[in-house]
Amino acid sequence: LTFVITILYALFARELFGRGWKGAIAIWLWLDVAFALVAIPIALAGHQVNWARLTNGVLVVSGTVLILLHVLIRRKDRNSFAASLTWPLVIFGLLVLFQNREVLLVQHRVPKLANLYIEPLGFLVLLAGLGSTATRRALATERKLIDVEQELATARRIQASIIPHSPPSLPSVHLATRYQPMTAVAGDFFDFVKTSEHCLTILVADVSGHGVPAALVASMLKVCFALQTKQANNPADILAGLNVMLRGSLGGQYVTAACAAIDTEVRVITYAGAGHPPGLLLQKEAGKVIQLAENGLFIGPFPNASYSNMSVPFQTGDKLLLYTDGIVEACGPDKQEFGDRKSTR
Repeated sequence: LTFVITILYALFARELFGRGWKGAIAIWLWLDVAFALVAIPIALAGHQVNWARLTNGVLVVSGTVLILLHVLIRRKDRNSFAASLTWPLVIFGLLVLFQNREVLLVQHRVPKLANLYIEPLGFLVLLAGLGSTATRRALATERKLIDVEQELATARRIQASIIPHSPPSLPSVHLATRYQPMTAVAGDFFDFVKTSEHCLTILVADVSGHGVPAALVASMLKVCFALQTKQANNPADILAGLNVMLRGSLGGQYVTAACAAIDTEVRVITYAGAGHPPGLLLQKEAGKVIQLAENGLFIGPFPNASYSNMSVPFQTGDKLLLYTDGIVEACGPDKQEFGDRKSTR
């Protein structure tokens, strides 16, 4: 146990300070391991181990000196963790050095103190210091989590405000929406532009990634989409305009989008996509589903991306579905993804 404890002592130091200055703590750890592999079998065989106890004392003393030096180095670097453990480690280190004073060739002059085993007292002080530090860190982490949760609540309210609360009215067309982000805030987005009493353009988009960064891009997307009113009846031009406005502003992210312009006067849907899951048109009379698979490149990464339209007629009773990949990637009871194939049934 004496020889194994030295290894645990070195592992503790490595957790605190890493490999240490020029790998000193890592070297100490491997020396402890090598020594234990030699000394433990010899001790179990019943041989004299005085040399091993002396060697173990040397390793303990040298490791303690290393720890004290690293405490001073980290404190000088204004490391808050090292600063909080300075005195517990110093007290523990000094008591360890006192307990192994024979290695330092120090003969204690007070006989009553010579046989005191005070190293556990230092360990108790170290445990108290670690407990105090852990408690303070846990409380600080909890406060940060509360702040983050409050910021996320604010982000949720802001994102909720950019999502249309109700779709616009269009004669002879019934519109229904559902928005359910996977996380507190997300990059899924949809919006409408109504250009006349019989023309409505719908944009459904999905920003790569999750959380606040994606939600910020979605907010930018709303502003950019609102500026596309002059070409609102041309989905391909809308996607091209979004790509121009957002290019270089996404910080490595990208946007997929589906845009559909519905004209109830001529009963035609004009559709264009940008790397997005295809829209689905259920034709009631024919009893089949048509995939609107006109797709271009993602919005953002490609400066010269171009988009094109496709037009399909619709009749009374037909249904158009625009969605994000959260639908097809959802899993059923069998743990298999819903997929594109099932979505067309």
